[in-house]
This record gives sequence, structure tokens and C-alpha cells, in this order.
Amino acid sequence: MSNGAATNVRLSETMHVYDPMDRPTRRDIAYFEPSTQTPLGDGQSTKLIGYSDASDIILLVDDNGRVTQTTYDSTLEPHETTDPKATR
Repeated sequence: MSNGAATNVRLSETMHVYDPMDRPTRRDIAYFEPSTQTPLGDGQSTKLIGYSDASDIILLVDDNGRVTQTTYDSTLEPHETTDPKATR
């Protein structure tokens, strides 16, 4: 009987960074070519997350630097979201 770990192939690895309130603020994913285990492309994608004082997500930045912003009304409901193409 063989050890299953010997046949496992790493496709990706994920790392999260959290702020003092334990909210995720950064996610890095590294991608690998299965047969050689070398990084694919630049080897990593990153997503940044920003929060309001009320812990609502107000900012998302993707790996290409595209920004999505959300504003909230006085009842803390999403009021407006602007995506990277500036559509609302």
C-alpha cells in the first residue's frame, strides 16, 4: 500500500493576512504548474480588502490593481458600488 501524500500534486497555496479585528485584509494565492511545480505566470495573485469603522467592506483591489468601492447609507446598507469600469 502506498502513501497517498506521495502522489499529491500542489496546484496552489493560499496565505491570508488579518487585521487586529481578525478581518482578512490580504489574500495571496500562489499557483503552480502541476508537473514541474514551477510558478505559473508571475506565480501569485493578491487581493486586498479594506473596511469601514463598522467593518463593512468598502474597498477591494484585485491582482491587476482594479478597485471596487462600496459606500453605505446611514442604516449600514450598501448604497453604491463602483466597479473597475466605473459602473454603478
